[in-house]
Amino acid sequence: KQDDFSDDIQAHDLLVTLDDSVVLEDSDFIVVLAFIKKDDTYEMLGKPMEVSTVFPKANKFQLPFVGKEKPNYIRLVVFPKSSYDNLTIEENLQIDDKVVIIAEPNKGFSFWDSLKNSYESITRIINKLSPK
Repeated sequence: KQDDFSDDIQAHDLLVTLDDSVVLEDSDFIVVLAFIKKDDTYEMLGKPMEVSTVFPKANKFQLPFVGKEKPNYIRLVVFPKSSYDNLTIEENLQIDDKVVIIAEPNKGFSFWDSLKNSYESITRIINKLSPK
């Protein structure tokens, strides 16, 4: 989700929590890896997370693409650390693909921008009308 505490529209949080049904052995934890698709490959997004409680844990990162024409394709890979060398989809490995579109900011009306544009327009008109 977008980082609620940042003015940067590209700042996002990945919040992860364990389902009540997840039972971990002593000192085991769930590894969460986030990747972003760039061209035809996936690159690591942020650092790996280690989750071992039902309390939400956040990982902050920047999404690179802004606008509906440039969606961010995110892939999440999740597995127990104790199983890293023997992973099977749906048994101990979960892969989730998400699409995140960052809406371009609506600039709306700005008094200062309007004043600046008016000044520039008037200056151009005066320069055209003045004798050389």
